Amino acid sequence: EMGRSIGLLLKDEARECINGFLAAVRKEDAEMFADEKLDAAWEAVAPHTDPRFLEELKGVAEGASIPLDVLRRTHMIPVVSPWACSGLAVWGSMSKMGGLYQIRNLDFMTGAGLQKYPVIVVYLPDNGIPHACATFAGYVGANSGMNAHGICLSEKGNSPADGYPYDLSGTHFSSLFRRLLYDARSLRDVENTLRGTRWVKSY
Repeated sequence: EMGRSIGLLLKDEARECINGFLAAVRKEDAEMFADEKLDAAWEAVAPHTDPRFLEELKGVAEGASIPLDVLRRTHMIPVVSPWACSGLAVWGSMSKMGGLYQIRNLDFMTGAGLQKYPVIVVYLPDNGIPHACATFAGYVGANSGMNAHGICLSEKGNSPADGYPYDLSGTHFSSLFRRLLYDARSLRDVENTLRGTRWVKSY
């Protein structure tokens, strides 16, 4: 239901964003981002992915009239790709007002145009904790977010190209973050979930 609502509200933007992202990465590397490579990545991570994430993907695809396989493939781009990224957090005397500031620098290729479709999605699930994600139109995964219990997440990864192809039989952080935002009420909850998760790549 939430995914369908997002798809309907952002139909044009989601279609442009998703199709543009897929086309842009294929222009850079047609082999790495071929259908069969992205589909194989999906088959590897799907068994380790929260069912709520899978359902939301279906909803977005339906609401925005994006073929589900295209939406899945686009969500596999950061799964198969070599990436490096950065972030920071400051608090206390290091911030002017004494509060916590958390910054995530998403080092995706700007040529893909994702920055043209920024979205802050606020989720109010029937079952789970309300949470918000800074993302892109049509993209369900979370690179950063926060929930109503004060859990704030961002990631820093370094998956160099010399590790490609990666072992993808596990959970990618972008779907795991959504699970944490849905369920984590404390740092202990986050730690327990992370310890019980089979990771992929070097996150």
